Amino acid sequence: MSNSAAKPESGPFFRALFGWWWLGLLVFALVEAGGHTVIRAGVPSLADWAAAASFARGELQPRDQIVVAPAWADPLLRWCLGDGISPAMAGPSDLAAYDRLWALSIRGARPGPAPASKPELTRRFGRVQVLRWRLPRSTVVYDLVEHVKEAEVAITRRGQRKPCPLQRLAPGSGGGLGLGVLAPAERAVCDRGRSSLWVAPVVVEDLDLKPRRCVWQHPAGAEPSRVAFHDVPLGQSLVFYGGLYYEHERMRQGGPVQVSISINGKAAARMVHQDGDGWKRLAFSTREASQSRPRGDIAVEVSAENPRRRGFCWAATVREVPLPEAQP
Repeated sequence: MSNSAAKPESGPFFRALFGWWWLGLLVFALVEAGGHTVIRAGVPSLADWAAAASFARGELQPRDQIVVAPAWADPLLRWCLGDGISPAMAGPSDLAAYDRLWALSIRGARPGPAPASKPELTRRFGRVQVLRWRLPRSTVVYDLVEHVKEAEVAITRRGQRKPCPLQRLAPGSGGGLGLGVLAPAERAVCDRGRSSLWVAPVVVEDLDLKPRRCVWQHPAGAEPSRVAFHDVPLGQSLVFYGGLYYEHERMRQGGPVQVSISINGKAAARMVHQDGDGWKRLAFSTREASQSRPRGDIAVEVSAENPRRRGFCWAATVREVPLPEAQP
């Protein structure tokens, strides 16, 4: 074969192709810039968010809840309306305590907890929509989380119940990745030598990384810790939620947590929380107890054979509605 034969890559087509490589690069850059412009044009401005939040803020009532859709926009909701969102609103278990649901929505998103019906109110502020739904009238008559500081807290050691006094201490060092739950300054302390053995209302992230407003009640061991509420309305039903701090549950390496709920000293319901259960729900009737006494005592006991990294937290409400209507 002759050495003078032309190589394929030296032909006119390939010379033209490689000679105009910069044109392809220019076209790519133009497409990229155009796409960026289109994306930016569809992003709501901070002014849109602020205007929508201002409107909602002026209309919010005590039994209103407000969320954002899609859920990943939650930091923007906190930025523009965080001072109007209580810890209970930030970490609800369900919507039973609320009469109306508001949502700041972008890109046509619909909030997950919204009713199937159309919203009763719609307003647009630039690229942010404000939506509102009417919910069934709230039947919650007593929220145990909101009243936990009034409860009697105790821990059991060798069969003897010892009180956990409510104290005001320096806030804990938690709240960051790997640091555990942030302990509030005011908490019922059960053991100064064990930093997790206290009871107080907190907001924790559950297994799905959703915030939950709940009562922190880390088990001490096989003998239970106890939170007792005295002379409270018993209603028609009690709805209880419980779960573990996500860093304690995600590896699925811990043992079960036992929960016992009693009314007027009589066992009423039990929950066993296993790793992987997430934010678990339990509902039961209180009608029998309330028929003889409309007010009484409710106690929650928590224990675990192996209490290491069993950061249990729970929320509960008494409702003036019988089962199964108490189901959300």
